[in-house]
Amino acid sequence: MGLSGVVARFAPVALFAEAGHALVELCQLFEQLLLFHDPEVAFLLRRAKLGAEMYCAPWLLTAHAAGLAEPEAALHVWEGWLDYGEPLDPVFLGLARLMLCHDELVLCGPVPELAQLLQLSLGAKQHARPRMVETALRWAMELKERT
Repeated sequence: MGLSGVVARFAPVALFAEAGHALVELCQLFEQLLLFHDPEVAFLLRRAKLGAEMYCAPWLLTAHAAGLAEPEAALHVWEGWLDYGEPLDPVFLGLARLMLCHDELVLCGPVPELAQLLQLSLGAKQHARPRMVETALRWAMELKERT
């Protein structure tokens, strides 16, 4: 499968004529799923006035290539998706990645710097380590099954 196949399957928003509208709808879906799976973080982000478009849009537009400190981590994610992936896998991986930062985010609270902390935390090299990527992928699969 070539790059166009990967984009069409896992970042289809980038191909839509009205990509902005579709992206907003996917971000709203993300927020609803976050509210279902981790209401504490969902309400924290809402109190901090951080909409999903601020942190989730790059993941959805790049199938998680943006926001991972190591390019090898994105390749590892894509490798599994090429064989067994589904179009909403980037959404569930985003949920899993966010939930891996649950304690850190809750400890921080709804401070003005929360957006920066979120980007720094999720973009840290520790979140791109193979073990952490495997954990996030496993959690994403479990979240998808529970939804």
